Amino acid sequence: MQNTTKTAILALGLAAGALLGTAAAQESGTLFHVGTDAKHTNVAFVSEAEIETIHGITHEMSGTFFVDFDELEGRTKLTIPVSGLRTGIDSRDGHLRSDAWLDAEKFPSITLASSDITLTAKNAERGIYAAKVKGELTIHGVTKARTFDATVIKLPASISKKLGAGDWVKITSKFEVKLSDHDVSIPNPEMVGPKVNDTWNVSISLFGTTEAPRRR
Repeated sequence: MQNTTKTAILALGLAAGALLGTAAAQESGTLFHVGTDAKHTNVAFVSEAEIETIHGITHEMSGTFFVDFDELEGRTKLTIPVSGLRTGIDSRDGHLRSDAWLDAEKFPSITLASSDITLTAKNAERGIYAAKVKGELTIHGVTKARTFDATVIKLPASISKKLGAGDWVKITSKFEVKLSDHDVSIPNPEMVGPKVNDTWNVSISLFGTTEAPRRR
């Protein structure tokens, strides 16, 4: 009986070790925190219509970007508060956040989540990788599956130390967002339609650091 108990304990220990070893292997990459500094967080959007071109930007974001440069894979979860979107005109920003548009009170955040990021080395010596991001974009409470391209640059220590503590990456991407895909309709289309395009062009330029943000 004693030998049987020892054998069972040993088996459990080996199983636990195997599980821990597998988890460690799966987490062999690096976790980067994005949105830790406004000047290192840029999300721009453009609506180009017949009468008016709207340029908007936000420097507010929170989230993480996990990447394994050896296995060439990653994942991310990013959150942008609607209240932080700016177009240069306060009254227009108010309309953008109103229930006629993005409805910031009911849907306060825009999120992008992906557990399927595939990297391809463009220039590994310089730390430059192309990324194919397959994930879900949620705007106005409506989630859509999206696939788009990005560039990930693993910054050398000489540049990282100029940005701040930790190791750093730079992430850039450009893609289109169709408002109607997220149940955002243009109110009074005869008057507003020529001023606002249903398709907005989005450009993202982010820096991520291994240094976790301080809790406030």
